[in-house]
Amino acid sequence: PTSVSVLSEKELQDDNITSLDESLESVPGIHIVSGQVNIRGSSGYSRGTGSRVLLLIDGFPSLSADNAEVKWDAIPLDQIARVEIIKGAGSALYGTGALGGIINIITRDPSPVPQTRFRLLGGAYSDPTHPEWDWTSSRRYTQSLDLSHSRQSNNLGVILGLGQKRTNGYKENNWYKRYSGFGKLRYAFKPTTILTATANWARDDHGVFIQWKDRNEPLEVPANSSKDKTLSDKFNLNLDFYHLLGSQTGYRIKTFAYRTNFNNEVEGETGSTATKLGQELQLDLQPNPALSLTLGTEWIADRVRSSPTLFGNHNGLNLAAYVQAELEPKEGLSLSAGGRFDRARTDNRTPEKSFSPKLGLSYRLTPQTGLRSTLGWGFRSPSIAEIYTNATFSAVPIVPNIGLSAEHSLSWEAGLNHSWNRGLHLDLAVFWSRYRDLVEARPNASGVVSFRNVSKGRSTGLETACLLAFFYSGCHLYLCQRHRRPPRKKPASALPSSPYRRHRPPGQPGCLDPRRSISIPQPHPSRFRPLPRRHPRPHRPLPPGPLCNP
Repeated sequence: PTSVSVLSEKELQDDNITSLDESLESVPGIHIVSGQVNIRGSSGYSRGTGSRVLLLIDGFPSLSADNAEVKWDAIPLDQIARVEIIKGAGSALYGTGALGGIINIITRDPSPVPQTRFRLLGGAYSDPTHPEWDWTSSRRYTQSLDLSHSRQSNNLGVILGLGQKRTNGYKENNWYKRYSGFGKLRYAFKPTTILTATANWARDDHGVFIQWKDRNEPLEVPANSSKDKTLSDKFNLNLDFYHLLGSQTGYRIKTFAYRTNFNNEVEGETGSTATKLGQELQLDLQPNPALSLTLGTEWIADRVRSSPTLFGNHNGLNLAAYVQAELEPKEGLSLSAGGRFDRARTDNRTPEKSFSPKLGLSYRLTPQTGLRSTLGWGFRSPSIAEIYTNATFSAVPIVPNIGLSAEHSLSWEAGLNHSWNRGLHLDLAVFWSRYRDLVEARPNASGVVSFRNVSKGRSTGLETACLLAFFYSGCHLYLCQRHRRPPRKKPASALPSSPYRRHRPPGQPGCLDPRRSISIPQPHPSRFRPLPRRHPRPHRPLPPGPLCNP
C-alpha cells in the first residue's frame, strides 16, 4: 500500500540515456541533485557521501561500503528489465539507507531462444553560448556501444554482455572512458528450486573539473589542474538460491559481495578500496489463503582500506532480523504490518540499535478505484566516510567525528488511484515526512569542517500523476504531470505489503505504470534545485566533497 513508480525496459530504451539517473528525473516525486537521488525532499546535496535512498540490484544492496553512495556507472543499463521506485521510509524490510525510499533495479532473465542485442548511441555537443568560451578546435562528441547475448539450454540460462562509453566532454577535463561487463546464470534444478548468479564489473576513467580558469574562460581548468583525473573500478557478485518446500512454504538464501576502489589524482593522490559482504536468509509462509508471512535475518560487513589522508582503515558490521505479515480479511482489503531490528557497529564505537516498524492498508473500492495508506519508520547509519574523513579539500580541512549517530525518519502517506476506460489514469498521494539527527558537513568557528547531527526537518506535499492517452490513427500521446510542495526546512524524503512481491507490480493499488511517449514534468522552484536560466551564466562551483568520485 505504498506509492510505487515503474520504469520499463522500453522507456529506458526510448530515452536514449547513458546513465539511469537521466531517466529517474521523469518519475513523479524524484529529483537528481548533483548525482544524488532526492525522493520527496528526503535529500539535499550531501557532497558525495551518504545516500538517503537505498539502491538495490535484483534485491541486493548496492551502495558502496566506504561512502554509502550510488555508483551510476556500475549499473548495467542495457540489462535492465524494469526499475521500481518505492517512495517513503523503507527500513522495515531493508534496513539502513532506506530513509527516504528505495530504488530496485530488476535485470532481465535469459531469453528462452538465442538472442543477440546491440545498442549504439552517438552525438555531438553544440558550440558554447559565447565564441570566446570555445576552448578547443576539436569536435566535442559522445558515444556508447553495448553488446550482449542471451540463451537458454534445457535448465540453464545465460546472459553475457560488454559495453563501453566515452566522450571528450563539453568542458575541459569533462572527458571519460567507461567499460563494463555483465554476466547472469540461471539454473533450475527443478521447477521449485532455482539458483541465480549475477556478476557485474565497471571501470571509469574520467577527468576532474573542480574550478574554472577565470571568468573569461569558464569552460577551462587552471593549467595546474589539466591532468586531474579519477580511476575507479566496481565489481559485484550476487547469488540467490530459492527453494519451494511446498504450496505454503519456501525459503531463499542470498549471498553477495560488492567491491569498489578509486584513485583520485587531484591535489596529490588519495584512494580507497571498500568491500561489502553479506548474507540473508528469508522464509516465506502462507498458513492460509488470507495470511502471508515473511521472516528473515541478515548480516552485512563493511571493510575499508584507504589512504591515511582520507578515511584510514575501518570495519563495520550490521546484524538484523525482520518480519512482515499481510492479511486479506475480505476481497479488496489488504492489511500489512512488519518491523525490522538492526544493530550496527563500526570499529569500537558504541553499537547503534534501531527498530523500524511499518503499517499499511489498501482497499479496492471498485475495479477502477483504490485507496491506500502507509505509516513507516526509517533510519540510516552514518557511512565510514562521514565518521572518519580526515583530509583537506580545496584548502578546507575536514576532521573525523567519532560520535556521529544515525539519522531517523517517520513518513505517512494516503493515496487514491482511479482508472477510466478511455485511457485516463489518475493517482493522488498526500505525504508527510519528519526527519531528525540529519548529518551535514558543518564548519566550526575556526573553519574546520566535520560531519555532525545538526538538522531536523519536515517535508509535506501532494503528488499527482495523470496518465492520459489519445488514440488517433494508431498514434498514442501520453501526458504526465507532477507537483510537490517544497520542504520547509531541510530537504529530506515503502514497501508493498505482500512478502511474496516485495515490489507491487504495475496495475495494483499504489502503483502507477508511467508509460509515456511525451512526458511533461512540472518542476517547482526551491532553494535546492533552482529553475535553470535559458542561457545560464558561468559560475564558480563549490569545492568537491571528500568523495568526489564516481
